[in-house]
Amino acid sequence: MIDEDILHTCIARLRNLPPVKGVRLTMGGKSPLPKEIDALLAVRTEMGQVHFGVQVKTMLRRPIPEHLSIAGPRIDRPVLIMTRYANPSIAESLKQRRINFIDTEGNAFIHAPRFIYVDIQSRKPSQEHTRRPKALFRPKSLQLIFVLLTQEGALHETVRVLQAMAGVSFGRTASAMRELVERGYIRKGVGRGFEFVGKKALLEQWVANYGERLRPKLVLGDYKMPPSIEDDAPRIIHETLAVRPGSYAIGGSLAAYLLTKYYRGYTTEIFVRPGSADQLREKLRLIPAKDCNVTLFNLFSPEVICGAAATPYAVAHPLLVYAELLHHGGDREKETARVIYDTFLKAQYDEP
Repeated sequence: MIDEDILHTCIARLRNLPPVKGVRLTMGGKSPLPKEIDALLAVRTEMGQVHFGVQVKTMLRRPIPEHLSIAGPRIDRPVLIMTRYANPSIAESLKQRRINFIDTEGNAFIHAPRFIYVDIQSRKPSQEHTRRPKALFRPKSLQLIFVLLTQEGALHETVRVLQAMAGVSFGRTASAMRELVERGYIRKGVGRGFEFVGKKALLEQWVANYGERLRPKLVLGDYKMPPSIEDDAPRIIHETLAVRPGSYAIGGSLAAYLLTKYYRGYTTEIFVRPGSADQLREKLRLIPAKDCNVTLFNLFSPEVICGAAATPYAVAHPLLVYAELLHHGGDREKETARVIYDTFLKAQYDEP
Protein backbone atom coordinates (compact mmCIF):
# COMPACT_ATOMS: atom_id res chain seq x y z
CA MET A 1 0.00 0.00 0.00
CA ILE A 2 1.70 3.20 -1.20
CA ASP A 3 0.96 6.88 -0.67
CA GLU A 4 -0.39 7.81 -4.09
CA ASP A 5 -0.39 11.50 -3.21
CA ILE A 6 3.39 11.38 -2.80
CA LEU A 7 3.79 9.33 -5.98
CA HIS A 8 1.79 11.62 -8.24
CA THR A 9 3.10 14.88 -6.72
CA CYS A 10 6.67 13.68 -7.26
CA ILE A 11 5.83 12.66 -10.82
CA ALA A 12 4.51 16.21 -11.44
CA ARG A 13 7.73 17.67 -9.98
CA LEU A 14 9.77 15.35 -12.16
CA ARG A 15 7.96 16.41 -15.32
CA ASN A 16 8.88 20.05 -14.58
CA LEU A 17 12.62 19.44 -14.36
CA PRO A 18 14.45 21.10 -17.31
CA PRO A 19 16.27 17.94 -18.52
CA VAL A 20 13.04 15.92 -18.58
CA LYS A 21 11.09 15.72 -21.86
CA GLY A 22 8.58 13.08 -20.84
CA VAL A 23 7.66 10.61 -18.07
CA ARG A 24 5.85 7.28 -18.32
CA LEU A 25 4.72 5.51 -15.15
CA THR A 26 3.90 1.78 -15.03
CA MET A 27 2.30 0.18 -11.98
CA GLY A 28 2.98 -3.36 -13.11
CA GLY A 29 0.34 -4.29 -15.64
CA LYS A 30 0.41 -7.95 -16.72
CA SER A 31 3.93 -8.49 -15.37
CA PRO A 32 4.18 -8.45 -11.56
CA LEU A 33 6.67 -5.98 -10.11
CA PRO A 34 9.53 -7.06 -7.86
CA LYS A 35 8.23 -6.96 -4.29
CA GLU A 36 10.57 -4.09 -3.31
CA ILE A 37 9.33 -1.88 -6.17
CA ASP A 38 6.16 0.25 -6.13
CA ALA A 39 6.25 1.31 -9.79
CA LEU A 40 8.41 1.46 -12.91
CA LEU A 41 9.34 4.76 -14.47
CA ALA A 42 10.64 5.70 -17.91
CA VAL A 43 12.14 9.21 -18.12
CA ARG A 44 12.84 10.67 -21.56
CA THR A 45 15.62 13.24 -21.93
CA GLU A 46 17.45 14.79 -24.88
CA MET A 47 20.03 12.02 -24.60
CA GLY A 48 17.47 9.21 -24.68
CA GLN A 49 15.33 7.25 -22.25
CA VAL A 50 16.37 5.99 -18.81
CA HIS A 51 14.40 3.58 -16.63
CA PHE A 52 13.98 3.60 -12.83
CA GLY A 53 12.40 1.41 -10.21
CA VAL A 54 10.36 3.60 -7.85
CA GLN A 55 10.16 3.22 -4.08
CA VAL A 56 7.64 5.47 -2.32
CA LYS A 57 8.60 6.37 1.27
CA THR A 58 6.28 8.46 3.43
CA MET A 59 9.16 9.63 5.62
CA LEU A 60 12.95 9.46 5.53
CA ARG A 61 14.81 9.52 8.84
CA ARG A 62 18.16 8.24 9.93
CA PRO A 63 19.28 5.49 9.57
CA ILE A 64 17.07 5.23 6.50
CA PRO A 65 19.88 5.84 3.99
CA GLU A 66 21.78 2.81 5.34
CA HIS A 67 18.61 0.77 5.53
CA LEU A 68 17.71 1.56 1.92
CA SER A 69 21.14 0.53 0.73
CA ILE A 70 20.79 -2.82 2.53
CA ALA A 71 17.19 -3.61 1.60
CA GLY A 72 17.46 -2.14 -1.90
CA PRO A 73 15.70 -3.99 -4.71
CA ARG A 74 17.59 -6.52 -6.78
CA ILE A 75 16.68 -5.19 -10.21
CA ASP A 76 18.64 -4.24 -13.32
CA ARG A 77 17.82 -0.51 -13.17
CA PRO A 78 18.58 2.35 -10.75
CA VAL A 79 16.17 3.11 -7.93
CA LEU A 80 14.41 6.44 -7.49
CA ILE A 81 13.08 7.20 -4.01
CA MET A 82 9.95 9.36 -3.86
CA THR A 83 9.16 10.91 -0.48
CA ARG A 84 7.20 13.71 1.11
CA TYR A 85 10.25 15.69 2.25
CA ALA A 86 13.98 15.01 2.55
CA ASN A 87 15.62 17.48 4.94
CA PRO A 88 19.06 18.87 3.92
CA SER A 89 20.99 16.38 6.05
CA ILE A 90 19.12 13.36 4.72
CA ALA A 91 19.30 14.72 1.17
CA GLU A 92 23.09 15.10 1.42
CA SER A 93 23.43 11.56 2.80
CA LEU A 94 21.38 10.18 -0.07
CA LYS A 95 23.50 12.11 -2.56
CA GLN A 96 26.77 10.85 -1.05
CA ARG A 97 25.51 7.27 -1.37
CA ARG A 98 24.36 7.90 -4.95
CA ILE A 99 20.75 7.09 -4.03
CA ASN A 100 18.39 8.92 -6.40
CA PHE A 101 15.45 10.73 -4.81
CA ILE A 102 12.84 13.40 -5.37
CA ASP A 103 10.44 14.86 -2.81
CA THR A 104 7.10 16.65 -3.08
CA GLU A 105 8.80 20.02 -2.53
CA GLY A 106 10.97 19.52 -5.62
CA ASN A 107 14.27 18.68 -3.92
CA ALA A 108 16.00 16.00 -5.92
CA PHE A 109 19.20 14.15 -6.71
CA ILE A 110 18.94 12.09 -9.89
CA HIS A 111 22.07 10.82 -11.61
CA ALA A 112 21.93 8.46 -14.54
CA PRO A 113 25.24 8.83 -16.43
CA ARG A 114 24.86 10.19 -20.00
CA PHE A 115 21.11 10.72 -19.54
CA ILE A 116 20.32 13.05 -16.64
CA TYR A 117 21.88 14.89 -13.72
CA VAL A 118 19.74 16.86 -11.27
CA ASP A 119 20.83 18.23 -7.90
CA ILE A 120 18.29 20.46 -6.10
CA GLN A 121 18.50 20.75 -2.32
CA SER A 122 17.39 24.31 -1.53
CA ARG A 123 13.62 24.06 -1.28
CA LYS A 124 12.22 24.33 2.24
CA PRO A 125 9.25 22.32 3.50
CA SER A 126 5.75 23.72 3.59
CA GLN A 127 4.10 24.29 6.95
CA GLU A 128 2.65 20.78 6.83
CA HIS A 129 6.11 19.22 7.16
CA THR A 130 7.32 21.41 10.02
CA ARG A 131 4.60 20.40 12.46
CA ARG A 132 5.54 18.38 15.51
CA PRO A 133 5.62 14.66 14.68
CA LYS A 134 2.51 12.74 15.62
CA ALA A 135 2.54 10.42 18.59
CA LEU A 136 2.76 7.29 16.46
CA PHE A 137 6.53 7.40 16.13
CA ARG A 138 7.40 8.74 19.57
CA PRO A 139 9.25 6.38 21.94
CA LYS A 140 6.35 4.84 23.85
CA SER A 141 4.36 4.22 20.69
CA LEU A 142 7.45 2.65 19.12
CA GLN A 143 7.53 0.20 22.05
CA LEU A 144 3.97 -0.79 21.24
CA ILE A 145 4.68 -1.10 17.52
CA PHE A 146 7.62 -3.39 18.35
CA VAL A 147 5.24 -5.72 20.18
CA LEU A 148 2.71 -5.67 17.34
CA LEU A 149 5.41 -6.43 14.76
CA THR A 150 7.07 -9.25 16.68
CA GLN A 151 4.35 -11.05 18.63
CA GLU A 152 2.01 -13.25 16.64
CA GLY A 153 -1.58 -12.64 17.69
CA ALA A 154 -0.87 -9.30 19.39
CA LEU A 155 -3.32 -7.52 17.07
CA HIS A 156 -6.10 -9.63 18.56
CA GLU A 157 -5.35 -8.62 22.16
CA THR A 158 -7.22 -5.97 24.12
CA VAL A 159 -5.71 -2.55 24.77
CA ARG A 160 -5.22 -3.53 28.41
CA VAL A 161 -3.17 -6.60 27.46
CA LEU A 162 -1.13 -4.67 24.87
CA GLN A 163 -0.40 -2.00 27.46
CA ALA A 164 1.19 -4.59 29.75
CA MET A 165 3.09 -6.30 26.91
CA ALA A 166 4.66 -3.04 25.71
CA GLY A 167 5.18 -1.25 29.02
CA VAL A 168 3.06 1.68 27.82
CA SER A 169 0.17 3.56 29.41
CA PHE A 170 -3.42 2.65 28.54
CA GLY A 171 -4.05 6.05 26.95
CA ARG A 172 -0.94 5.95 24.75
CA THR A 173 -1.74 2.39 23.67
CA ALA A 174 -5.30 3.29 22.70
CA SER A 175 -4.30 6.44 20.79
CA ALA A 176 -1.49 4.65 18.95
CA MET A 177 -3.86 1.90 17.84
CA ARG A 178 -6.28 4.52 16.50
CA GLU A 179 -3.49 6.25 14.59
CA LEU A 180 -2.25 2.98 13.12
CA VAL A 181 -5.74 2.53 11.68
CA GLU A 182 -5.91 6.15 10.45
CA ARG A 183 -2.56 5.84 8.67
CA GLY A 184 -3.53 2.58 6.99
CA TYR A 185 -1.07 0.25 8.71
CA ILE A 186 -3.79 -1.91 10.29
CA ARG A 187 -7.54 -2.35 9.89
CA LYS A 188 -10.41 -4.03 11.67
CA GLY A 189 -10.36 -7.76 11.19
CA VAL A 190 -12.74 -10.54 12.04
CA GLY A 191 -14.28 -10.13 15.49
CA ARG A 192 -12.74 -7.53 17.76
CA GLY A 193 -9.18 -7.86 16.52
CA PHE A 194 -7.12 -6.10 13.85
CA GLU A 195 -5.00 -7.21 10.92
CA PHE A 196 -1.99 -5.72 9.14
CA VAL A 197 -2.43 -3.85 5.88
CA GLY A 198 1.10 -2.43 5.60
CA LYS A 199 3.32 -4.62 7.81
CA LYS A 200 6.53 -4.15 5.81
CA ALA A 201 5.95 -0.38 5.60
CA LEU A 202 5.43 -0.23 9.37
CA LEU A 203 8.60 -2.25 9.92
CA GLU A 204 10.56 0.23 7.79
CA GLN A 205 9.19 3.18 9.75
CA TRP A 206 10.02 1.48 13.05
CA VAL A 207 13.61 0.83 11.96
CA ALA A 208 13.89 4.39 10.63
CA ASN A 209 12.81 5.85 13.99
CA TYR A 210 14.71 3.44 16.24
CA GLY A 211 18.07 5.22 16.33
CA GLU A 212 16.90 8.80 16.94
CA ARG A 213 13.70 8.27 18.92
CA LEU A 214 13.48 4.94 20.75
CA ARG A 215 17.10 4.03 21.43
CA PRO A 216 18.06 7.18 23.42
CA LYS A 217 15.09 6.62 25.74
CA LEU A 218 16.16 3.05 26.48
CA VAL A 219 19.83 3.70 27.29
CA LEU A 220 20.68 3.18 30.98
CA GLY A 221 24.36 3.97 30.51
CA ASP A 222 27.47 3.69 28.32
CA TYR A 223 30.51 1.89 29.73
CA LYS A 224 33.95 0.48 29.08
CA MET A 225 34.54 -3.22 29.73
CA PRO A 226 38.05 -4.62 30.31
CA PRO A 227 39.35 -6.48 27.23
CA SER A 228 40.29 -9.43 29.43
CA ILE A 229 36.66 -10.41 30.03
CA GLU A 230 35.08 -9.55 26.65
CA ASP A 231 35.18 -13.16 25.40
CA ASP A 232 33.62 -14.38 28.64
CA ALA A 233 30.91 -11.71 28.77
CA PRO A 234 27.96 -13.91 27.71
CA ARG A 235 28.68 -16.45 30.45
CA ILE A 236 29.13 -13.74 33.10
CA ILE A 237 25.89 -12.03 32.06
CA HIS A 238 23.99 -15.31 32.16
CA GLU A 239 25.37 -16.49 35.49
CA THR A 240 24.72 -13.10 37.07
CA LEU A 241 21.12 -12.66 35.93
CA ALA A 242 19.72 -16.07 34.95
CA VAL A 243 18.55 -16.66 38.54
CA ARG A 244 15.83 -14.11 37.73
CA PRO A 245 14.06 -15.42 34.62
CA GLY A 246 13.31 -12.72 32.09
CA SER A 247 15.85 -10.30 33.53
CA TYR A 248 18.21 -9.87 30.59
CA ALA A 249 18.65 -10.16 26.83
CA ILE A 250 21.89 -9.79 24.89
CA GLY A 251 21.44 -7.49 21.88
CA GLY A 252 23.37 -5.80 19.09
CA SER A 253 26.54 -7.21 17.60
CA LEU A 254 27.12 -9.79 20.34
CA ALA A 255 23.62 -11.22 19.84
CA ALA A 256 24.21 -11.27 16.10
CA TYR A 257 27.39 -13.29 16.63
CA LEU A 258 25.71 -15.71 19.05
CA LEU A 259 22.90 -16.26 16.53
CA THR A 260 24.92 -16.51 13.30
CA LYS A 261 28.65 -16.72 14.13
CA TYR A 262 29.04 -14.31 11.19
CA TYR A 263 30.75 -11.30 12.78
CA ARG A 264 31.55 -10.16 16.32
CA GLY A 265 31.67 -6.38 16.46
CA TYR A 266 33.45 -4.18 18.96
CA THR A 267 30.41 -3.35 21.09
CA THR A 268 28.21 -5.25 23.53
CA GLU A 269 24.58 -4.28 24.07
CA ILE A 270 22.55 -5.73 26.94
CA PHE A 271 18.88 -5.27 27.79
CA VAL A 272 18.43 -5.47 31.55
CA ARG A 273 15.87 -4.63 34.21
CA PRO A 274 16.99 -1.33 35.82
CA GLY A 275 17.03 -2.98 39.25
CA SER A 276 19.63 -5.48 38.05
CA ALA A 277 21.92 -2.98 36.32
CA ASP A 278 24.16 -2.32 39.35
CA GLN A 279 24.84 -6.01 39.86
CA LEU A 280 25.75 -6.48 36.21
CA ARG A 281 28.00 -3.42 36.17
CA GLU A 282 29.93 -4.88 39.09
CA LYS A 283 30.32 -8.35 37.57
CA LEU A 284 31.43 -7.00 34.19
CA ARG A 285 33.65 -4.37 35.85
CA LEU A 286 32.05 -1.61 33.80
CA ILE A 287 33.33 1.96 34.00
CA PRO A 288 31.25 4.89 32.64
CA ALA A 289 32.87 6.13 29.44
CA LYS A 290 32.03 8.21 26.38
CA ASP A 291 34.32 6.02 24.29
CA CYS A 292 32.25 3.00 25.28
CA ASN A 293 32.12 -0.61 24.18
CA VAL A 294 29.14 -1.62 26.36
CA THR A 295 25.65 -0.09 26.46
CA LEU A 296 22.97 -1.13 28.92
CA PHE A 297 19.35 -0.73 27.78
CA ASN A 298 16.10 -0.83 29.70
CA LEU A 299 14.41 -4.17 29.12
CA PHE A 300 11.09 -2.41 28.58
CA SER A 301 9.02 -5.49 27.79
CA PRO A 302 9.22 -9.26 28.29
CA GLU A 303 8.72 -9.49 24.52
CA VAL A 304 12.24 -8.12 24.00
CA ILE A 305 13.58 -11.55 24.95
CA CYS A 306 13.67 -14.10 22.16
CA GLY A 307 14.55 -17.73 22.76
CA ALA A 308 16.93 -19.14 20.17
CA ALA A 309 18.11 -22.68 19.62
CA ALA A 310 21.46 -21.40 18.36
CA THR A 311 22.61 -20.21 21.79
CA PRO A 312 21.98 -21.08 25.47
CA TYR A 313 21.91 -17.37 26.33
CA ALA A 314 18.89 -15.06 26.28
CA VAL A 315 19.09 -12.80 23.23
CA ALA A 316 17.00 -9.87 22.07
CA HIS A 317 14.49 -10.25 19.27
CA PRO A 318 16.22 -10.20 15.85
CA LEU A 319 14.35 -7.00 14.94
CA LEU A 320 16.14 -5.17 17.77
CA VAL A 321 19.44 -6.76 16.79
CA TYR A 322 18.90 -5.70 13.17
CA ALA A 323 18.01 -2.10 14.09
CA GLU A 324 21.00 -1.76 16.41
CA LEU A 325 23.42 -2.98 13.75
CA LEU A 326 22.01 -0.46 11.29
CA HIS A 327 22.32 2.27 13.92
CA HIS A 328 26.07 1.63 14.17
CA GLY A 329 26.25 1.76 10.38
CA GLY A 330 29.70 0.32 9.68
CA ASP A 331 30.22 -1.82 6.61
CA ARG A 332 30.58 -5.06 8.59
CA GLU A 333 27.59 -4.15 10.75
CA LYS A 334 25.50 -3.56 7.64
CA GLU A 335 26.62 -6.89 6.19
CA THR A 336 25.68 -8.61 9.45
CA ALA A 337 22.33 -6.80 9.51
CA ARG A 338 21.61 -8.24 6.07
CA VAL A 339 22.38 -11.73 7.37
CA ILE A 340 20.09 -11.20 10.39
CA TYR A 341 17.28 -9.92 8.17
CA ASP A 342 17.57 -12.71 5.61
CA THR A 343 17.84 -15.42 8.28
CA PHE A 344 15.29 -14.33 10.88
CA LEU A 345 13.05 -11.57 9.51
CA LYS A 346 12.63 -11.86 5.75
CA ALA A 347 10.06 -14.67 5.74
CA GLN A 348 7.90 -12.88 8.28
CA TYR A 349 7.95 -9.35 6.88
CA ASP A 350 8.54 -9.53 3.13
CA GLU A 351 5.22 -9.55 1.36
CA PRO A 352 4.65 -12.44 -1.03
